[in-house]
Formats: sequence, C-alpha cells, structure tokens
Amino acid sequence: MADKVEDFYNGKQLRIVVGYGPGGGYAVYCRQILKYFAKNIPGNPTVVCQFMPGGGGLKAANYMYNAGPRDGAAVMMISDYVAVAQLLRPKKVKYDAREFKWIDVMVPTNPVILA
Repeated sequence: MADKVEDFYNGKQLRIVVGYGPGGGYAVYCRQILKYFAKNIPGNPTVVCQFMPGGGGLKAANYMYNAGPRDGAAVMMISDYVAVAQLLRPKKVKYDAREFKWIDVMVPTNPVILA
C-alpha cells in the first residue's frame, strides 16, 4: 500500500485550503505546517497554502464539500465554526460537517452557544 501512496504523491502538489485570508492566524498556522507536513507524506509532495476567505470559513467548506478534489490532493484548514454554522446559517451552508474527515486540530477550543 505504501508504494501506491508514494507513487500518487510523488511529484504532485498538495493544497491546504485555508478558510481565511493570508494575513491572519490561520495563515500563520498553515505556513508553519508547510515545513513539516510534506515530510510525513510518502512521495514528499510540494505543499502550498491556498487561501479562500469568506463567511468565516464557509466558502472553503462549501468548496471542499461540493467541488474539492476527493483524491487526497487537498486538505482543508478551517475552524470548528463550520459545524456550528450548519445550525446557525443553514441557508449558507452547502455541506454536512459530519461527513468531513477530521485529521487534527492546531489549537483546541471550546465553543459555546448561549441564549
């Protein structure tokens, strides 16, 4: 199996789709993991940040769910707001957050909704 994975990523570019602009905290996170991410993927692909700001990460989440590559050539970096937005902004959300495959978290948070 490792040979198939290495063959797939060898010479390819892997995108980290960031749901925010290039000047914020998520941009800093993305640029930091660029140094290490590819080294842990067989085939050592080139890894780049692709910034897709809009709607607090909703634009990126909608894109990845509906039009993003499904072959492992892109991963997404967004906040946990995308799960909450599914309840708060159902007309804007075009995804089911339960179907995303969560890899890891850069900074753990504890979101709360109060009424």
